[in-house]
Amino acid sequence: MSDDTPAGWYQAGDRPGQQRYHDGSGWTDHYAPIDQPTQQQYPQQGAYPVQPQKKGGFPKWLIPVIACLGLVFIAVIGGAIAGSPDEEADEATTTTEPDGFAKCNDGSISDNTDLRAICSSHDGVSEWLSEYGECADGTVIALRDDPQCPSGGDLAKLLPGYEPEVGPDDIALCKDGTFSDNLDLAATCSSHAGVEDWLADYGRCEGGEVIRLEDGPRCPGGEDLAELMPTDYVPPTTTEPPATTAPPTTTAPPATAAPADTYEAGNYTFADVQVSSDFVDDFSVRARATNNGDTVESASFAVTLFAGGSVVGTGTAFVSNFEAGSTITVEFISIDDFTEHDEVEFQVESEF
Repeated sequence: MSDDTPAGWYQAGDRPGQQRYHDGSGWTDHYAPIDQPTQQQYPQQGAYPVQPQKKGGFPKWLIPVIACLGLVFIAVIGGAIAGSPDEEADEATTTTEPDGFAKCNDGSISDNTDLRAICSSHDGVSEWLSEYGECADGTVIALRDDPQCPSGGDLAKLLPGYEPEVGPDDIALCKDGTFSDNLDLAATCSSHAGVEDWLADYGRCEGGEVIRLEDGPRCPGGEDLAELMPTDYVPPTTTEPPATTAPPTTTAPPATAAPADTYEAGNYTFADVQVSSDFVDDFSVRARATNNGDTVESASFAVTLFAGGSVVGTGTAFVSNFEAGSTITVEFISIDDFTEHDEVEFQVESEF
């Protein structure tokens, strides 16, 4: 039987890693390492051709792997580039409020604590960075228009979200929305644009006089206000003095009204004097006062009641805008218990 296998080198089936030469007629005894280049042949009788090997060649299977990795890299870079505008937008929307007290008209931010000089080199204040602030002395002020701390003090800090609340010692609501507990009536709310409303209709001065809290109230002699009167306080009304019963003697009963018809005190004449007890049994004195001098913006008067030469009661009264030549009714408030008396005396305490 003839062998049709072409002559050539083929993998040796009996020696792994070796190739064997076929001369076209049969297998020879010639062997060689399998990595030696040979001509490809297609043997019969179970032999198969040996594939030539190249040393140091680039593995072709890496080509698709590298291609896939390149596509992944391009996708990652593209996504990062596409996401950049959103990240910039997020950074733009999360910027924090700048430190300082006010935004100036030139766009800058000022942290100058001197309210008289804040933004003075930057075309003035455009807007304050909070509605309220606290001064160095602890006073809370509204930051609007031309705010000032008491006595020209510095601003200490802003109070974002602050809402003014009335305190137990406050006596007035100020025009800037804050409350004041300053008992000096000439200075109440003076650093807060003035008084918007008093927290009671009446107040008691340090000397005991009760005054009505309205436009420009003042206590006699420039006294401070001692306290607010209760909201249901009603000033006493003049009533007829209680009737006196004559003692079982031949002497007349003590007078309950001033014996004289008129009284002079400075430039004022007091007439139609009535002395009675108020709703808490204290002295209450009413008189018609005439201004014989010039018009005065305000004046305070005092009345003293005597019995047998001894003082048994005093009272005070306060009037405003007392025009020259005019006559008004003046009511004196006293905290002394009502008792018998026989003499009345009027004094002018102050006027301006």
